[in-house]
Amino acid sequence: MSISPGDRDPQGDLSPAAPQPPAAQPDVQAQAAAQPAQAPAPQPEPDFVETLEDADEEIVIRRSPRYLNFILLGALLGAIVAFVLTLVFPENPDYSRIQVFGFLLLVCGVIGIALLSLVAILLERTVGRRVMRARADKLGARIPPHEPEGNA
Repeated sequence: MSISPGDRDPQGDLSPAAPQPPAAQPDVQAQAAAQPAQAPAPQPEPDFVETLEDADEEIVIRRSPRYLNFILLGALLGAIVAFVLTLVFPENPDYSRIQVFGFLLLVCGVIGIALLSLVAILLERTVGRRVMRARADKLGARIPPHEPEGNA
C-alpha cells in the first residue's frame, strides 16, 4: 500500500491521517448584522504632506543624439574594417593574421569611435539649435512634514 504525502498526518507518520469532518461555516451575513457599525480605524500619519499647487512653467525641449549608440556603431564599423583589411592584404611572414587583426582592430576601432563621435557632436550642434518651448503643468510636490528649514 502506498501513501501519498497528502495522506500523512502532520507529524510525518506514514499512517494515513484520519479524515477530518468539514468545519462548519458560520453565517457571515448574520454576524455582520449582529455587530454594530464600527468607526474606521484611525489612519497612520503619512510620511509626506502633499501640497497641490497649480503652476505653469515654461520649459525648453531640445533633441540630442544618443552618444553611446554612435560610439558602439563606430567600434563595430572599425572592427569590420580591420577584419576586411586583414583578409585583403597578403600574410606577413613576421606576424600572424591574428596579430595583424589585433593591431588593425586597435587602430581602426579608435578611428571609428572618434569619427562617429564627431558625427554625433556635429549632429547635436545642428539639431540642438532647434528648440521648442512648451508649458508644463506642475501638479504637486511632496514635502516631508517635520523637517526643519535651513538644515542641509
